[in-house]
Amino acid sequence: MALAQKTDGHLSGGDIEFLMYDTNNGVVTVTVSQEAIEDYAAPRGLSGDTLSVFNSALADIIEAADRVYDRAGTNPRRLLVSTRDLNGS
Repeated sequence: MALAQKTDGHLSGGDIEFLMYDTNNGVVTVTVSQEAIEDYAAPRGLSGDTLSVFNSALADIIEAADRVYDRAGTNPRRLLVSTRDLNGS
């Protein structure tokens, strides 16, 4: 399933949330855990605030969200991209 970004990310309790469209133009809320973003940044030498790291990682985050969406089953409306989803561990 190819998700398409609808909104920019924003902080929500330390995590990042943003909206995406699925292929039926349904809206999916994607939450990326703060831990996943920190674990993504560390080995890549990325620094800065959570939103700037999120923006640097956006292509990989969208790819991870697609995989989570596909695993979730029938038309999920909320997804969590965890450390495991984004970083493989």
